[in-house]
Amino acid sequence: FETFYSAKITLKTLGYSQYIPQAQPYLAGICYGDRSRAIEGFDALQRELALIDWSTIQLVGHNTLFDAAVLKHWFGHTAAQYACTLSASRYWRPHAKHDLEFLRAHYLPDMPRKTGEALVNAKNKTWDQLTATEQRALAAYAVNDADILDLEPQCLTDAKAGLLDQLE
Repeated sequence: FETFYSAKITLKTLGYSQYIPQAQPYLAGICYGDRSRAIEGFDALQRELALIDWSTIQLVGHNTLFDAAVLKHWFGHTAAQYACTLSASRYWRPHAKHDLEFLRAHYLPDMPRKTGEALVNAKNKTWDQLTATEQRALAAYAVNDADILDLEPQCLTDAKAGLLDQLE
């Protein structure tokens, strides 16, 4: 989920329990079924997420605690299971970087390199304040995240086998 509350109030200044109720989500990258896509706008998120049978879903994220809290607070949904690639990376590789770019480079070397340009351009703006170009770029960024997170079963399997430790 991508969220925004204000330029001065961010996840760096507030904890999840204070931030999430104030920061309405406006975009999500989702991989459901056989494709990844962006869901743009709060109303569209509400409609699309209501169509999912959450009792059968494993929610995978890179900081799943945040995504699960947003999903529950704003949409009232709880997934059947959760998996967090960030937690797995921290556990299996405690002294390494833990970003999605590492997962992309290792598991999808042919996928274009992730950049934070879309996030930088969206900083301190609501969805409606973004230009159409910025909205498309941020949506593509969210889809890219979803594509990488679709690798979760292989990523966690490799982590459990200790293969990521060999990559350092």
